[in-house]
Amino acid sequence: MIVIAVNLVLIIVGYTLFSNILPPFAKAQAHIGPGAIGIIVLCNTSFIAIAQLPATRVVKRMRRAQAFAATSALFAIALLGVLPATLIHSELGATALLAGVATVFAIGECVHAVVLGPLVADLAPPHLLGRYISVFGLMATGGLALGPAIGGAVLAISPDAVWWGGALVAAVIGAGFLLSGDRIPEPLVVEAGVPDIGEEPRAATQATH
Repeated sequence: MIVIAVNLVLIIVGYTLFSNILPPFAKAQAHIGPGAIGIIVLCNTSFIAIAQLPATRVVKRMRRAQAFAATSALFAIALLGVLPATLIHSELGATALLAGVATVFAIGECVHAVVLGPLVADLAPPHLLGRYISVFGLMATGGLALGPAIGGAVLAISPDAVWWGGALVAAVIGAGFLLSGDRIPEPLVVEAGVPDIGEEPRAATQATH
């Protein structure tokens, strides 16, 4: 459950800061119009749709702790990448920078989604699977609800603090995942000599020949 709670914080500093706090920040601080903000959001959602399957293949080769640490690092880089947009006096240049930031956020979201769902299922005892999935759903909903409130409050005090503060939190979480070692369970590996589901048709075809 600690892992799930930590991922609640990742949802706040990653998903909600981008989707709920970046648009008003970009409009007020980087002087970007609504059309440019729409392009930034489009870059994010389009990349998620395109990269979801390739991300699954890449994450398969990583340990879960490493994947979570990579997610944290990507979120930290993206959060820090927002700050230079206020120094660019061209709307086109600021939009291009934030579109790149949106893409980095999208990569982090893809990696996070690929790892977190299966981990919740693996952590749950068979008779409590439904309850664990419900808690996971509440966690995601809670993060999406808390994020705008927390981010909006910090944004009102210091617009820059939202981004470097979020990056600092993400970096600490990433370091924690790297230090966790084997405490995060890995998915079960198919035993040697036992064909995977995808291999059964091939084996049957070869047997007929």
